[in-house]
Amino acid sequence: MKLTKTLAAILAVVLCLFAFASCTGSSSETLKVATNAEFEPFESKDADGNIVGFDVDLINAICEDQGLEYEFSDMKFEAVLAAVSSGKCDVGLSGLTINDTRKKAVDFTDPYYVVGQVLIVRADDTVFTGSDAAAITEQLKGKTVGACNGYTGKAFIEGDEDFGYSAIEGLTSQGYDSAAVGIGDLKNGKLDAFILDDAVAEKLVAAEDNKDDVKIIPVVLTEEHYAMAVEKGNTELLNKLNAGLAALKENGKLDEMIKAWDL
Repeated sequence: MKLTKTLAAILAVVLCLFAFASCTGSSSETLKVATNAEFEPFESKDADGNIVGFDVDLINAICEDQGLEYEFSDMKFEAVLAAVSSGKCDVGLSGLTINDTRKKAVDFTDPYYVVGQVLIVRADDTVFTGSDAAAITEQLKGKTVGACNGYTGKAFIEGDEDFGYSAIEGLTSQGYDSAAVGIGDLKNGKLDAFILDDAVAEKLVAAEDNKDDVKIIPVVLTEEHYAMAVEKGNTELLNKLNAGLAALKENGKLDEMIKAWDL
């Protein structure tokens, strides 16, 4: 059936509105949570493609406490904060470290986990022998080091004023969208080390494909705090998330989840 010009115009508007709604946030009843499901044990996909992990249990418990519904939107890590700051998603939950630059773009909840950066090296490595952060940083000079794009580890090795990190002399930084790919390059000799959040590094190194080839240098290089992010000025949602988080801390469920995920 041929469409009249008026009907065609109406349908075009409806289709545009539908497309806009599908990518610019959620309904008032369901929170759209931006994440990057490549950050085990905080968020990853199981064999059936479901997003699982500590952060999943966390947002599930908070929403249950506050009577909220949610759904995940999986994306590259660098896109998570942009999705929240633009209002396309309601919450950012992806092992997000609080820093001053990010605070300008989004509002953070109270912290829920403390983490630090560590080096992953080949199993036969004899270069990184330092016993503290200063010594390891000195040994990083002139090395080629991998890190995930947008992660704190990349800021550490490249230098970042917002974090208070100074550039490391002669270090060559290599960015990756996936830690697994970076570890592959480390094993193949293309990198001297790979830097990653400690809890995530432990899971990655313990994986069957990696456990005989790489190891962690047991020196924590940073101290950071993970938190959830919301759009700047969304005080109502921020207060609800903080209230739910406070309840989990008070009733001991947060500690139970941390233990359950071996963090």
